[in-house]
Amino acid sequence: MIKPLTSYTIVDQLHSKQVLVDIELQLLQTIHFLLDDEVYTKRDAAIDLLSVLALVEMQETSISLKHIKEELSSKKTQTAK
Repeated sequence: MIKPLTSYTIVDQLHSKQVLVDIELQLLQTIHFLLDDEVYTKRDAAIDLLSVLALVEMQETSISLKHIKEELSSKKTQTAK
C-alpha cells in the first residue's frame, strides 16, 4: 500500500537525509584531520569516529522504530477491515 505524502513524512525523510549528511561530513572531517594535521592524535580520531558510530546507531534505531510502527499500523488497519 502506498502511503500519501504528508508534511510529517516529508519532514521525517528530510531529517533522515540530514543525519546521513552529518555523518558523511564528520567522516570527511576526521579523514582530513588525520591526513593534514600532525597534532590530531589517534585519541582525537577515536573520539570523532565513536561519535560517528553513535550517529549511525541512532539512525539505525530510528529506521527500525519507523519500520515497526508501520507494520503495527498496517496490521491494525487489516484487523479493522
